[in-house]
Amino acid sequence: MLSQLLAIVCISLPFSLVFSLTFSLAPSQSYADTKKNEEIESEKERVWSFADQIQTFISSRILNWSDSIDTFFGVERLDREKRGSRLRLENSYTLIDGQDPVNNYKIRFRLALPKTQKRLNLVIDNIATPFEEQQGLAETSAGVTADDRIEESNALQAALRFFVLTGEKWNLNTDLGMKVKFPLNPFYRIRARREWTYGAWQMRISESIFWFKNDGIGQDTNAELDRQISRDFLFRWANRALWLEEQSEWNFIHSLNIFQRWSRRDGIAYSLGLNGSSEPSVSVDSYNISLSYRRRMYKNWAFLTVGPNISYPASINFVPVYSISFLFEARFGDIK
Repeated sequence: MLSQLLAIVCISLPFSLVFSLTFSLAPSQSYADTKKNEEIESEKERVWSFADQIQTFISSRILNWSDSIDTFFGVERLDREKRGSRLRLENSYTLIDGQDPVNNYKIRFRLALPKTQKRLNLVIDNIATPFEEQQGLAETSAGVTADDRIEESNALQAALRFFVLTGEKWNLNTDLGMKVKFPLNPFYRIRARREWTYGAWQMRISESIFWFKNDGIGQDTNAELDRQISRDFLFRWANRALWLEEQSEWNFIHSLNIFQRWSRRDGIAYSLGLNGSSEPSVSVDSYNISLSYRRRMYKNWAFLTVGPNISYPASINFVPVYSISFLFEARFGDIK
């Protein structure tokens, strides 16, 4: 009996050792796998974090470059989106083939009200309303002189602008104001802008919805696609659609533009565009070819622009109309 018992112990002992070693090593093996997986995930996070930093850096460079081009060439978009106190004065003189010279001026004044963190601005300008712009497009396509338009658009308007959101990618603001002409024309406007960056491309979409008491409601949509070609060149495909309740039609403006910086003081913009409308049917009203040479005359606040232009209105069978404009601009206050 004793010998049989010893034999059973001897036979079962190796199996017990293997069984116990298996279970004792299993937790250790599981811990090693978990640790390895955590290291892999941590490495992935570091790689994606580095890639995200690169993307953010490139996007910021593209956004800054695009804004610097628009600042140099005086693009009005930045006036609508920037906060702070600023004054821009412009005087232009335009020679049009077969018409009298046109002398025009523009004022853009923006004052950041105290204790509002620059979110509430008082805005005074004489920029044409969308309804006046539409009328100007129609008259230009019909070959009408610009004198009456200029007098109309020179009427001042004042508004309180509140910035709900401000940032590189998002901008949301509202205007509540009055067009100072008789009869007085109160208005309200809400404007939103969103930007995306895809590699070297930047897309910008802005939407405005507005109401003028004497004119009705309207919608203004802008879509721009930018690409930095090189250090000195920026390509832009610009598109605009304007709808006004009063006319119950869409106006379209499309252009291909190249901005070139010759130096810190000089730049030139090349543009090829067309204007169209949806009524009575979708059609092209005019084609335009323009070139604008801009020079910073003194420091960073005095500029001169010379711009020859050729338009081809459909109303006169696309016969070319030649013009050239001279514009002087002075900036004061927050001029970055």
